[in-house]
Formats: sequence, structure tokens, C-alpha cells
Amino acid sequence: MRGHTIQALAVVLSGLLAGCGDSAASKRAAEETKEAVDAAARAAKAAGEKVRVGAEKAVDVVESGAKVAGEKIEEGAEDAARHIQHGADKVEQGAREALEKGKEEFREIKGAAKAGARAANAELEKNDKHETK
Repeated sequence: MRGHTIQALAVVLSGLLAGCGDSAASKRAAEETKEAVDAAARAAKAAGEKVRVGAEKAVDVVESGAKVAGEKIEEGAEDAARHIQHGADKVEQGAREALEKGKEEFREIKGAAKAGARAANAELEKNDKHETK
């Protein structure tokens, strides 16, 4: 929008300069003004192109960085998942071993309790026989 305003102003100035007289100086001034406006327009266009190219490069760099960051995050998450799974497997194995050990201890205690009960019953029977005699 601003470029159009500047160009319009330059055209008006060129017309004024050209209309101020028919002298060679007036015509030369009008021509120089037009050339200056054209040069300014080319410079503005070149600057705009450089800005566009720079913006595209910046977008490419940001996208590339985001992609690399995403890949690193994904790799980190996968590595963490492997460690967590390994830990969970160890916990599960430990729980199974503890359960088996607990069952074995329970069987031993149960066997000892049965043996104790048999011994107590035998002692009672022995005492009952002595008392009945």
C-alpha cells in the first residue's frame, strides 16, 4: 500500500515538473524523477524479495528444528518406555518369586502345625490312657 502511495506521489511530482515548463531542464528533471521512482520501486521489490526468501529460510529452519526435536522426544519416550517395561518385568518376576517363597513357607508352617497337632493329640491320648488306668 505504501509503495503505491509513493509511486502515485512520484507520478504527480513528475507531472508537475513536466508541466512547469517546456524547457530541457524541466523535462530532464521529470525524467530524473521518473528514473528515481523506478529505481526506488526496483529497490523496494528487491528488498521485499529478500525478506520473503529470508522468511522462507527461517520457516525451513524452524520446521527442521521442530522435526529434530520431535524425533529426539520420540526416541527419549521410547527409551523411557523400554526402561519402564524392564523395571515392570523385574517387579513382576520379584512378585512371582515372593509368592512362590510365601507358598513354600506356608506349606512348611502348615506341615509343622499338623505335626504339632499330631504330637499334641498323641500326648493327649497318652494322658487319657494313663488317667483311665
